[in-house]
Amino acid sequence: MSEGSLFSQIFRWDGLSAFIDNGVVKLAATIPLIGYLILLNDEIVASTTFHEIAGYREGDRSPFFIEGIAKLRLSFFGSIFLLGAFVLFRISSPRAALVSVDDRQHAERVLNLYNALEIRALEQEVLSTMVPKRLFLMNPKELNEFRLASTLEPRLQGVTQKSDLLRSYREYISFVAREWWLHKVNSRIYCRIPIFSIAVAGYSMMLLPTSDVIQAVLRDILT
Repeated sequence: MSEGSLFSQIFRWDGLSAFIDNGVVKLAATIPLIGYLILLNDEIVASTTFHEIAGYREGDRSPFFIEGIAKLRLSFFGSIFLLGAFVLFRISSPRAALVSVDDRQHAERVLNLYNALEIRALEQEVLSTMVPKRLFLMNPKELNEFRLASTLEPRLQGVTQKSDLLRSYREYISFVAREWWLHKVNSRIYCRIPIFSIAVAGYSMMLLPTSDVIQAVLRDILT
């Protein structure tokens, strides 16, 4: 999977954040709290047929492909999967990077809020761990101007005042901050793959019952 592709950007931690860390998932995650009561209550299960909203009359063939109890079970287990994906995402994702929506915003955050020690630590991390570099995928010109390599000596380590850092190395610090952000949102692919898969399974199980009800209602309206 090319890191410059649209899918890879959706699949990054910041893309997964929009997919998993949202209000829909948080709402669905509350279903397990009441799900056991519903599934264990025979009267509720017996009354959950959805026949009335689909215009079903006694003696007619059921307009649904999925039975009422199966809909409840799919919704229940789908919410369990979404809850699991949400918890794993919160545990595994780089929260410091996700404070910013993109690399440029993170660069501005570093320039405005980080002190000299934090900026130097950021550079040290970028030079020591970030291979391969990713920013050139977005702007090849910047790679030629500020190319970083693992063997490059740090430029900021001897400067102790933030004002001196910004005066002499502002563009370089911005580049380093953007590289750091791109590294973090592309990290831990071994976590991103199962989290994404679990979330997709959860959404699918939640959507199947809804789709079945919608098709039945539409068929009743159109016939």
